[in-house]
Amino acid sequence: MTYPGGYSPYNCAEQMGIDIVYRDLEDEYGVWVPDLNTIFLQPGMRRIHEICVLTHEIGHALLGHREGTPKNERQANLFMAVKLVDPIKLREVQANSQDPNVWANELNVTLQTLEIYLNEHQLGRTWDLQITEKDPSTEMETVGVRQYSLTVSAR
Repeated sequence: MTYPGGYSPYNCAEQMGIDIVYRDLEDEYGVWVPDLNTIFLQPGMRRIHEICVLTHEIGHALLGHREGTPKNERQANLFMAVKLVDPIKLREVQANSQDPNVWANELNVTLQTLEIYLNEHQLGRTWDLQITEKDPSTEMETVGVRQYSLTVSAR
């Protein structure tokens, strides 16, 4: 899987001296523990999901976050989306498909990561995203539909 600029969250964590430890986290997919300089990840995630979660947690580390406030979560989400979504490749896949599920698959990101990227960039045509999430505590999948907008805008 290739990401913009050759980004790899595993290489980034290694360069930062951050340990990655797989451990049952019950209600979380990932946790940044600054005092241990460690990111804990839920074992058994799909590879794409793990990359998104790890990138999000690295965002917390790079941004100096010590707690999970709503503001910090938003910042870590934006870090993740910018690091993983290639805007040139996104435009290419949008030209070939109207389906956001295809876009996410082609970009090797989760639908949630794509949604964060698109919402941040205020790109304004409305699309429905069907989100399927697995609750780690119950192993049950939940499905929801979210909308985002897509317009071309200069920033």
